[in-house]
Amino acid sequence: MAPLPTTVLETTPSSAQCYHSYLLPSGLRVVIYTDDNPVSYAGYFIGAGSANDPLRFHGVAHFAEHMLFKGTKRRNARQIINRMEEVGADFNAFTTKEDTFVYTAFPYAYFSRVLDMMTDVVCNSSCPEEELLKEREVIIEEINSYLDSPADRIFDEYENLLFHGTPLGHNILGTVQSVERINSEAVRHYMRGAYIPQNMVFCYRGKPIDNKRLFEFLQLHFPATPPQEHNPSSVIPAKKNGYYPMPLKREVSHRYKTYQVHRIIGCHAYSMKDEGRIGLTLLNNILGGRGMNSRLNLALREDEGLVYTVESGFYPYRNAGFLSIYFGTTKEKLNRATQVVKKEMERLKTERITDEALRTAKRQFLGQLTVQDDSRESCFLEMGKSFYYFGLYNTPEQVELQIEKLTPAILQQIACDTFRDEKLLVLTYY
Repeated sequence: MAPLPTTVLETTPSSAQCYHSYLLPSGLRVVIYTDDNPVSYAGYFIGAGSANDPLRFHGVAHFAEHMLFKGTKRRNARQIINRMEEVGADFNAFTTKEDTFVYTAFPYAYFSRVLDMMTDVVCNSSCPEEELLKEREVIIEEINSYLDSPADRIFDEYENLLFHGTPLGHNILGTVQSVERINSEAVRHYMRGAYIPQNMVFCYRGKPIDNKRLFEFLQLHFPATPPQEHNPSSVIPAKKNGYYPMPLKREVSHRYKTYQVHRIIGCHAYSMKDEGRIGLTLLNNILGGRGMNSRLNLALREDEGLVYTVESGFYPYRNAGFLSIYFGTTKEKLNRATQVVKKEMERLKTERITDEALRTAKRQFLGQLTVQDDSRESCFLEMGKSFYYFGLYNTPEQVELQIEKLTPAILQQIACDTFRDEKLLVLTYY
């Protein structure tokens, strides 16, 4: 075989731990991050998720992910399971609104086995009808289980309201009716359009490997071909005066026979590529992030005992995003809890955070990132996503530089831009 031509896209400065990235003739991008850990990670990041579902087959992206484990042209479902389990490898996959990740954690010595297995399921999934019928029942059970949990269901309905009529507006699982319509040909058709090299990144993190052999293997399974059409990225309504259109009803309620009241207050927010994304990430951490010292947790739970749980989240997509504040409370405390939430949002708009408080918030956020970086699996998954969308993987040092540039004035402006009364949407289950 002739030497494989590759184009180096990006190389980090030389260090004890670094990544190298390559573009193969097929359009497949490859990212390799070397370290000395005996546990390695490898996977395919695919730039298609439930937002790419055809209208008639909502849930097919998630269904396709399930069918990866159910058979290929070379192996049946049991052989796929045993091939990985026999060496202690952990084979996983998940689907989001805009992407799918198929990956494995494994002992370094079995890299060749893992690479062959994962590539087989990604390239050669056969979607046998008898397996699909069984998996359909599993997914319908998953849907019904989620419908029984208001605390889970409310998040999906909230996104559906916020992005109604767009590909981002339906949940990942689909509905019982749409899943019942999905057959093997629908899954195969979806995969032919989504699981193509130009729409994928192969990621590896672990001890050094033979790059030449890896490239030869990938070239064999992803030969250079004319660019193929693949499912478009999610499409959402155009902004008007800088903002996305709001639903006609900005307050929606549903009655459930539950003791606890569930409420989400939120709004459209920055996309992945908006300049304000980093600042809003920090602002969200201050407002209601995972720290017990977040403003909402202190005000709602510690000071007044109004809620059982409260959290806020910022979720950026390719071309859109949203921020949501969720809390669970009782009917008697609902109005007071809502007043406190809105008061804390207003404070971020009207009271500029002090320099000392900002230094503390930055220190906490960067500390959380350091702890997260201790999870190699989380970092591996983030690397695949970051490289797919941005063509690079920011090191913790680079993230710190971005955070340190934020000022009280910048955060206040982001709060004013985000927490506009006319942008807020409220969904309640009671």
